Amino acid sequence: RVLEFGTRHGVKHGYLFFGGRMLVSFLGSPISGKTTVAAHVFTELKKSGQPNVEFIVEQARYYIAEIKSRNPIDHKVALTDRDQRVIFRRQLNLEMIMASTVPDDGIVISDSSALNSLWYMSPNCRLDVMAAYAKELKDYQNLGLLLYKCQPVPSPTLDTLRVHTSEQSQVIDKQIDELLNVSPLDVFKATNLHGPVEYRANFVVRDIFERLYASNR
Repeated sequence: RVLEFGTRHGVKHGYLFFGGRMLVSFLGSPISGKTTVAAHVFTELKKSGQPNVEFIVEQARYYIAEIKSRNPIDHKVALTDRDQRVIFRRQLNLEMIMASTVPDDGIVISDSSALNSLWYMSPNCRLDVMAAYAKELKDYQNLGLLLYKCQPVPSPTLDTLRVHTSEQSQVIDKQIDELLNVSPLDVFKATNLHGPVEYRANFVVRDIFERLYASNR
């Protein structure tokens, strides 16, 4: 069917709808703007008139908040392999449930891919998790998955629900690039996002529409 959209983000009027569910998820180190960009993308899609758009919040935030709520005096949080496995499972389950239950034209925005937990695991734990969840990860790829990797951004203050500094974020960012280029993670292809938040968000929104619609002119 043909839907009418404005010209924001370079999307013209009279685009032919192809359909198909889409899971838009973000990779990146801490303090890389994943949540901020994802929120902008979600807002712009809503403004553009896309009828079925859902938003998933990063489960690591909730997990860290749970730990801090049990011990409010000690503000230091050190996540273990076991913790990262729990976060991975929670995020993966939530992304797959949402992406598989939205309407055929639905778009799910996840501000943090389940894959993000893998960066913080030991090598052995990471391989064990990927082997144990091999089927789920293959299904994950088949949910219309679009991955975007956010580059770190300067941050003068530390997020209260984060456990890494800006310097550590830069180190993790390099590790992510290395891991995504070797097996078994090299099957996941991500588009790199640079520049200001609005530029990143506009790029993602335009990319989404280019995949969903083709000009009928």
